[in-house]
Amino acid sequence: MSLLIRKIQLSKWMQNDIKRGAPPSADAITHCTKTQYNTLSVWSINADHDLTDAVLAIATGAHHLETFDVVKLNRNSLEQGGLSIENVPGETAYHDFIQKHYDIQKLDIRSLTLLSEEIVRAIRDEQCIRYTKGALKKLLRAGIDEGKISCDDLAPDVKKIFVES
Repeated sequence: MSLLIRKIQLSKWMQNDIKRGAPPSADAITHCTKTQYNTLSVWSINADHDLTDAVLAIATGAHHLETFDVVKLNRNSLEQGGLSIENVPGETAYHDFIQKHYDIQKLDIRSLTLLSEEIVRAIRDEQCIRYTKGALKKLLRAGIDEGKISCDDLAPDVKKIFVES
């Protein structure tokens, strides 16, 4: 099964009791599905064991290291709902993962609703994982040590964490 990984802020989705059927808050939708040119960035993985690679790609694209949540979305469900998912090289210091980036394209209010419903379903099904700043630091350190990423390619604020330690 192909999964799409999206960074979200779980606390925004939990403002309403979505696990008991309440609709998500406007803050969740406007904050976590913020589009640019009617597209939304996601990373593709084939199985759960590839999740840390997707998180590494997300973390190496950040300007600052901070706790975040990721949600695992079912690509087939989104495509069956009519969403257009296109391969677009990602912005990440994890060069071997650049081609695993996709944009959900041509979003409008209908497709954004479908996407939001899929995020809610994933949260209800406990397909949302939190990565603390400490866990991300360990993940980045392992990525550097394993040669997956270069410290030199990280944003200055992130790079300084590893140069000083």
